[in-house]
Amino acid sequence: MTTKNSVMLATATLQDIISKGKAMSACAMRQDGAGPREALRNDAHALLDAYLDHMADAGTHARAIIPD
Repeated sequence: MTTKNSVMLATATLQDIISKGKAMSACAMRQDGAGPREALRNDAHALLDAYLDHMADAGTHARAIIPD
């Protein structure tokens, strides 16, 4: 994978995290209860882990092409 691909994946993942946050807000406004919000929260945490992995991967690739 290239730096560009890693950053693109990180950006897409960040957009997914934002969407999960909006969905959590909608659940709260509809008073859906804790169950659906907890499921969305768990999904958002998994996406955050993926985002951090993509950013670390991008940094690793960038470091490989930067001359010393």
